[in-house]
Amino acid sequence: MNVYLDSEACELYCEDCACEKGIAERCELYCGESDCPQHCESCDRPLGNELTNDGVDYVLAHIRDELRSGQAARNAVHGCYDKGYYAGSRHCEIVRDWAEQLGGYSLDDRDERLVDRYLNITEVKHAKG
Repeated sequence: MNVYLDSEACELYCEDCACEKGIAERCELYCGESDCPQHCESCDRPLGNELTNDGVDYVLAHIRDELRSGQAARNAVHGCYDKGYYAGSRHCEIVRDWAEQLGGYSLDDRDERLVDRYLNITEVKHAKG
């Protein structure tokens, strides 16, 4: 997916939203790394941008926190994502998207087992469109 940076507003958009908003022409394609997973400013869709080492650590820390928090916390639906891509999603589905992104990174055995464990216990109940 192409990611667009609106440098005037310092916001990132997925290709669909950049075109719908008519800002794709003034935006530049963004292919930078970030210290955490990025989401479209308009629809909250995960952008899948490359992560720095700090970004990988950020995701691993969230996975550890999720595992410690227990099933009830993982299944909570948070109001901060009450619209767009994650509307009605359990918190673990957001972190799961981040965890799946780590599949393209070289992780040590311990971290790879951690990610696999998390993915196994947080099976997605519904598909995202």
